Amino acid sequence: MVRDGSPQVEGACVFCDKKNFGERLIAETPSLYYVATLGQITDGGYTLVIPKRHVSCLGAMEERGLIGVENAMRDAACAIDTEYGVKPLIFEHGIVGQTVQHAHLHLLPTEIYLGRKVTEDFPKAECSFLTSLGLIGRLHKMKEKKYLLWNVPARPWVRNDGVSFFEAVWDPPAPKQYLRIVAAELTGKPERANWQNMDPELDKKLWSETVARLAPYLR
Repeated sequence: MVRDGSPQVEGACVFCDKKNFGERLIAETPSLYYVATLGQITDGGYTLVIPKRHVSCLGAMEERGLIGVENAMRDAACAIDTEYGVKPLIFEHGIVGQTVQHAHLHLLPTEIYLGRKVTEDFPKAECSFLTSLGLIGRLHKMKEKKYLLWNVPARPWVRNDGVSFFEAVWDPPAPKQYLRIVAAELTGKPERANWQNMDPELDKKLWSETVARLAPYLR
């Protein structure tokens, strides 16, 4: 079945059926899920915002859907900041490097900046600066390219709440889980880069704690 321009065999996408992540479900709205991710890079707090409607990336969503994701992102970021005492890193593999071909936004409680490393790795790739998450839809439809997307942390000399401004790099030849790999390296946890290689007992402990700690803010 094809929905929102993304080919997908119905029932094959793990994010299309919440039975696949029920234990890790923090909260849900009529249009999206908040989920504690597998592969907790930090010691808890790592959360995904997942639209319920199947779509390949956020850039392929309709404007109204993106507004919903942006509002959910702010709520999740506020919850993480309040509970973990740090504004989160926010990023998306816009089809580049996804292991699940269903749009999902990552929120990781660590104040690191991905842009320097990404531009060093892909110096020839076109970059864009976005003043809101919602602009990724307009740019993606105009450029018709794959992308990587990440937020610009708050800086004293920039009026930025840490979740408003984003950067994107277009059509980079990045490997799977690339932004996770960079984030894990920059946070000093390179062994947690690949979620599939995480110690399952430790990971369950961390994502279970994430659900328990963030659920009161998002339900």
